[in-house]
Amino acid sequence: MLLDLPLSRSSLDRAAHLRTDPAALDEMWNRAKIIDLIGDRFRISGGALDFVGSDTPGERYFLGLDRAGTPYFVAHRAAIGTEFPDGYESLRTIGKDLSDLEIGAAVHALALSQWHEAHPRCAKCGGENRPTLGGSVRRCAVCESDHYPRTDPAIIVLVKDSKDRIVLGRQKVWPPKRFS
Repeated sequence: MLLDLPLSRSSLDRAAHLRTDPAALDEMWNRAKIIDLIGDRFRISGGALDFVGSDTPGERYFLGLDRAGTPYFVAHRAAIGTEFPDGYESLRTIGKDLSDLEIGAAVHALALSQWHEAHPRCAKCGGENRPTLGGSVRRCAVCESDHYPRTDPAIIVLVKDSKDRIVLGRQKVWPPKRFS
């Protein structure tokens, strides 16, 4: 059963109906807000996402449409080593400075890109998988089986006591003042 829920101001419509139309995806790419992602690092400017032009290299994945119909994509390139160009930061570093819509798009972009990077081969025959349907599916070039990202449910829990104190975790290797 599909529910017809209104699109929140802070979320993207995944626009599944557009994913089967390569011409529509190409047209949207040319006018999209494109997130530039190298490995797990986002291109930023002034603490916010720095949207780039359609000439940006990388695998392109369609993220969806905002309420005004503006398309959002991510252009993803694999990281080479552990060094990143200046102006690229992790989501953990920039997340607090992003709008609700941008954080949602960035989380989706990162999860989708990491899934693509981790699944280059078909689980059935070992053939090469290639992105299709705007990046929402990977299709085997040999046996043509489709592969989808896992969508495991998760929850976030805040543990507090009767005095409104909360439990925070910390690792010694994290930068100062970073807690989980």
